[in-house]
Amino acid sequence: MNLKIENNGLRFRITESELQTLLTGQALEEITDITGKKLIVMIDPVSSNSEMEAAMMNNTDDTFIRMTISPEQLQMLEQKGRSKEGLESRRNELTISLQVDVRSQKRQAA
Repeated sequence: MNLKIENNGLRFRITESELQTLLTGQALEEITDITGKKLIVMIDPVSSNSEMEAAMMNNTDDTFIRMTISPEQLQMLEQKGRSKEGLESRRNELTISLQVDVRSQKRQAA
């Protein structure tokens, strides 16, 4: 999983195998240690029909960026097949997008 942060936007890019993991209902998590503190980035499939949402949370030692997505949206992403398009949601001034990295693995055309 990769996360790009720019211009009021969060772009999550995952591999095909990570998409398959999300489709089973399991969350993805990447942890980066930054001078003794952790940045934890998560994509969490939730059982709701709401749009993708992202939140940032802090505690004493860690900072979390958590994106939630519904199973229906994950299925839509899978059905797009080999496409750079992905999914996108806008919340206030923040644009959240989720893409499957078409360069890392071959995907079937939809």
